Amino acid sequence: MDPIIEFYNSIYTPRIWQLYSNAAIEKALPRSKLILDKLNQYLNEHPEFYNKLRTNLWRIHPNPISILTDKLPIDLWYLIDGFIHEDPYHLFIQKCKEYYISVLLSQIKEEIGIQEKHIRKKDKFENVYCYYYNMHRVKQCKSMQRFINNYKDSYLKN
Repeated sequence: MDPIIEFYNSIYTPRIWQLYSNAAIEKALPRSKLILDKLNQYLNEHPEFYNKLRTNLWRIHPNPISILTDKLPIDLWYLIDGFIHEDPYHLFIQKCKEYYISVLLSQIKEEIGIQEKHIRKKDKFENVYCYYYNMHRVKQCKSMQRFINNYKDSYLKN
């Protein structure tokens, strides 16, 4: 498994079937402070992740050419990292949050597909309760999907 995805999942593994309301979704998504705290703990447990993280952060830095060249020794990387560290970590937190949103949205889409398949497959008069449950679950999932799409911008800013 990719170490970055493993880190994302160590903080929070979205499970859409555990979330039944908009408030539960809002409360379940991890905040920046929690991500940083977990990152610190994770780096203590997995020191090899720090090198992977450092490499990835410098690759996604907004202007790496002006700061780094291919010929810099690792000692200069550590020195530079000591002065310039804020933007890459904000970007990393942003990527974590985007990952959680995309996983939740994909789980919702999958759940809608499953429920719609059950609705089409069933005889409506054979088991009315299951049919109405499936209809209710589709409406609930679409409501959660709309909420996440509306909430996404404010979540990514915090």
